[in-house]
Amino acid sequence: MFKKLFSLFLLAGLMGSTASAQALKVGVVDFTRAINETNEGKAAQSRLDSMVAGKKAELEQMEASLQALAQEYQAKAPTLSAEARQGYEQRLYQGQGELQQSAAMNEQAMQAQYVQVMDTVFNSLKAHAEAIGKAEGYTVILESSQGGVLFAKDGIDLTDRVIASANGR
Repeated sequence: MFKKLFSLFLLAGLMGSTASAQALKVGVVDFTRAINETNEGKAAQSRLDSMVAGKKAELEQMEASLQALAQEYQAKAPTLSAEARQGYEQRLYQGQGELQQSAAMNEQAMQAQYVQVMDTVFNSLKAHAEAIGKAEGYTVILESSQGGVLFAKDGIDLTDRVIASANGR
């Protein structure tokens, strides 16, 4: 909310201070769409999907081993001594804890990796938007995918041009 209000005050200030010196030229870019439609964004998403699949396979393997141990325990339980039963139960308990810990660590690692990868892509797209803005004399370029822009006049959306620039067209 604060970010939206700040953007509006900034835009209002720009309009007031630049009205006499030059015409205000505003552009908007939907960076979410640009990330989804650029080669760099698609490649980044593909790398992230591959990492997620690898981590998921690791967890599934751990879970399958734990289930196999549980089935072995159930099959042997009637003939096991109290000490052997306690050993199985302890291994099952430890395995469950390790599985939960691995799942939590994988989730944290994937979130950190997602932020890092998407930050890199965003900064690249931002540089393309800045280059277009400087070359064409834009006063301000706003980000439209976060809901900060409620209305934009036709012709000021630069998203297609940023995507084309990022894809080398």
